[in-house]
Amino acid sequence: MNRTNIFKKMSFVMWISFTCLAVFIAVLFWFLLGQSVRNNYRSESTDQLEHTAWTIAEKYGQSDFENNLRLIGVSEKSFIQIVSENESTMLLSIDSEGKDSTSQPDGIIPENLFRILDDTNGRDTYYVEDSARNIEYAVHAMVLANWDGNREVLILSKSLANVDYKFKITLCPRGSFANCIYIIFFYYSSLCGTDQPPY
Repeated sequence: MNRTNIFKKMSFVMWISFTCLAVFIAVLFWFLLGQSVRNNYRSESTDQLEHTAWTIAEKYGQSDFENNLRLIGVSEKSFIQIVSENESTMLLSIDSEGKDSTSQPDGIIPENLFRILDDTNGRDTYYVEDSARNIEYAVHAMVLANWDGNREVLILSKSLANVDYKFKITLCPRGSFANCIYIIFFYYSSLCGTDQPPY
């Protein structure tokens, strides 16, 4: 085997190695960026949910409290429930259309809700997966009042389907990933001394 063939073989191995490395780095970068974008959107949704909960708490006890809840339910696309600690009685339940609701996403109100609130100073944020609808919900629970030892708790929940939508339109436009791979591919091909893979 002469030196030319050895050089070509080494070039081919280097080209394959750099190409694999480039693909790996691109996929890793894409994955980490995706996680970061998704977490940012989730954090924004959770912050907005907590802000809405405080707004509701400030209006608690006002004469138009229920009407305000219906408006908030519509404007924020949220489910709103108020539960009494007395036998876990549902005092009020409003859906995202501002209407009275007798149903709610599965798992929104955990059985140990009041024990959780004991450990979290009366407020907590958690996530619930509704397997029936295949939708994840962010939930914020907050104690609104305490009447003779029975707390009234606000349960504010919101679908995170918009997070998935924002994630897709932000990070996954068609062809962007392929273009990224091609640019890196071309760059490393050039480093190996050719614009095309050696044969």
